[in-house]
Amino acid sequence: MNTYKIDKNIAAKNVRIFVGDKMTVTEAENFMREFKQTVASIKPSDFELIIDSVKMNVLTQELTDKLIQTMSIYKQAGFKKIIIEIQNNAVLKMQVSRVMRQAGLTDAEVVTR
Repeated sequence: MNTYKIDKNIAAKNVRIFVGDKMTVTEAENFMREFKQTVASIKPSDFELIIDSVKMNVLTQELTDKLIQTMSIYKQAGFKKIIIEIQNNAVLKMQVSRVMRQAGLTDAEVVTR
């Protein structure tokens, strides 16, 4: 699988991001550029952001810091609702919930699958 994919669905009024288990610095830069272009092409307050992170593993400290920055950007975009889908792993759910709080993303929903 690619490290990420961004799908914009105008009819369903959502942006779905598929995240792989690893991402290089270059891929992260490309992701941010594509994400910002996608956000600029819609009115985020009318859309849900769904982040499919099911392939994501338990977070390292380095990854945690990067994820806090990314979630801050998700928050700043102003989506109507943010849903983060993760694997059914209690440690990962706790880590993601903590990262969300640190990023100020208190109204997002974490869903396990």
